[in-house]
Amino acid sequence: MKENNLVAFLILLILGLFFVVFVSSILFLSKKTINVQNIDDQSLIPIYSGNGRVQNFKSVYPNLHTIFIRFKNLGRLNKDELIFRLKDSNDQILREIKISGNNIPDDQWVRFQFRPVEEVMNKDLSFEIISGTKGRENSLSLVIGKYGDLNFKVYSQRSFLRTLKDSAFDLSKRLYFDKSFISSFSIVIIFGILILLKLKNK
Repeated sequence: MKENNLVAFLILLILGLFFVVFVSSILFLSKKTINVQNIDDQSLIPIYSGNGRVQNFKSVYPNLHTIFIRFKNLGRLNKDELIFRLKDSNDQILREIKISGNNIPDDQWVRFQFRPVEEVMNKDLSFEIISGTKGRENSLSLVIGKYGDLNFKVYSQRSFLRTLKDSAFDLSKRLYFDKSFISSFSIVIIFGILILLKLKNK
């Protein structure tokens, strides 16, 4: 009786750990869904007063809350105000952030985090970068790719149910198409069964 109780306890423990890991990963993914729009490092474009930059993109998920943009600030000489504006397809400002050029390092991703914008899934959006720098000297630069788009990353927050559905779909695809994943998954299951049988026969 004690051996049966031990086996049952171990089975419940394994299932419980699996459930905790699975749910934890879902909660993490639901808060950070990255959408890399462009990461080609090709050239630079300076931004200064009268020469800002607008970038169009489509939000893949709802609850958009953060955009990372790659800047160059050689020697961190630029200390002028920088304005970030998120806009909808009608050019209406949804969010606006003002920061000092002094907070922008050289050749780094700069985070613009704002209150989540909810109903933007599959909608056309844009963001605008405006600098108060007078002229090109000591101006900030934006990194652009070979197609003329900026280097930027978009973060959204999916709902728990949507993330659960997507995670289950991704798992089913991996079990069906990824042979190495199937092999690893099967080995873990077989190894667990062998351990339980060994404990039961003691």
